[in-house]
Amino acid sequence: MGWKVTIHPSASLEINDAIDSYGMQSPKAASSLMSDIAGRLNALEINPHFTKRYKDIYCVPLKKFPYMFHFQIDEGSMEVRILGLVHTSLNPRRNWK
Repeated sequence: MGWKVTIHPSASLEINDAIDSYGMQSPKAASSLMSDIAGRLNALEINPHFTKRYKDIYCVPLKKFPYMFHFQIDEGSMEVRILGLVHTSLNPRRNWK
């Protein structure tokens, strides 16, 4: 059985904002971003053990876009909790909590 991925409501808003932002530039870009996001979420269902960046926060970058998922892992319940989608040019300590 794989890991269960849940997305915090604020992370969901960040995902939608990113897609909307790219959608204003190009529907094709927005579609590509959605595919990149879906690919990373699927990868987390298989193996969430990416780089541990902070005390209990893991990070994984998207493959094609300048964003990074920040998430926590609950080994007991095999749950991955997506806490945010952060643009890699931003300082997450200042711009995201």
